[in-house]
Amino acid sequence: MTVADGLGELDLQTGRHLVSLARDASDGRLGVAFMKHEPFCSGTNKEDTVHVSFSTDQGATWSAPERVSEARYLGTDPASRVEVCNTTMPRMALHGGKAHVAWAAAAGEQENDVNFFHGYFHAVSSGSGWTVSLLPRVGANGAKGAGVLDLAVDASGAPAVAYVMQDTANSNTRSVGFFRPGGAAVKVTDTGNTQNDNPRLSLAFDGSKPRVATQLVRPAKPDFMTYELFESDDGAAFTGRALPTDGNDSGLFYLDLAYAGGKGLLAHDFGTSGATAPGAAGGPKLLRGQGSSWTITGADTLDRQLLGEFTAAALTADGKALVAFFTDGADASPAARFGPGLVLYRERCDIAASRRASRTPTSSLPVSSARTSVQK
Repeated sequence: MTVADGLGELDLQTGRHLVSLARDASDGRLGVAFMKHEPFCSGTNKEDTVHVSFSTDQGATWSAPERVSEARYLGTDPASRVEVCNTTMPRMALHGGKAHVAWAAAAGEQENDVNFFHGYFHAVSSGSGWTVSLLPRVGANGAKGAGVLDLAVDASGAPAVAYVMQDTANSNTRSVGFFRPGGAAVKVTDTGNTQNDNPRLSLAFDGSKPRVATQLVRPAKPDFMTYELFESDDGAAFTGRALPTDGNDSGLFYLDLAYAGGKGLLAHDFGTSGATAPGAAGGPKLLRGQGSSWTITGADTLDRQLLGEFTAAALTADGKALVAFFTDGADASPAARFGPGLVLYRERCDIAASRRASRTPTSSLPVSSARTSVQK
């Protein structure tokens, strides 16, 4: 089923998430937020914009796409409005009939007479129009967005956004913010005076408790990505803990955090860093745990470069891992499990118990005609 066509020439640079799929647990409604390249200013300019579409029949049919992001910055003087450029990274969450969408765009705080800092936006709708707001800065000089964000709702349906801001006085300092619409922004952590070209994060809730996983370069290891988990009971203050790494294997652009029943799953892509101490597990890397106890494995036991792009993770109600990711064919060894395409990793369940319960055999789930899941 085609949700939308005619998307145009999109910004496909590495690390950008251009599609976000969500499901409303209260009524089963599906939603998708995506980018579209369309003309503005009487067709003389084209920019990427955020659109949404919804399905109430499990994806069989979809509503006509609706644009959520702004075509022009809503300044006080309509004659001097500037274009909203560099719109990207749409994220969507649904709950209780409400739709939440967040994205990044070059239309944040005003920098000077002609330019605006990159900023982050949150929009909410109950089915009749959208209320759009600009997210606040994080840190003393954190007015410039770094184009990295995530959106999630807690068990009660309350939304929150996590995002990365760059210090305007020191471009090496990046701050991670957490924001609940209607509240104040909270600084989760910052990188100090350490260069971070590709900071990444993922936001999830353990019930009502926010969790932010980060992929940052720290002063102690300036040549490697460091993985950390920041936890909070109420979102007012966060405590961080280091997460395990696999040898010198370090992440690149993608990570995704999920929780169920108090247990967490973090999946991330990787690339081998350095000639010594390579990792033992293939990609994507899978970190499992709760509290202070976390372990790391992979979707394969062999060393694989660049597996796990566009990684998406989920946990079933009984804590089993589901991880979808793209591979471009880097797995080329004689014992290769994955070819190029979209792969679904499904954690093995107790097959004997399942068969006794259902009296029917179990099998892998097809992702496409050329790709099936691998059970571990």
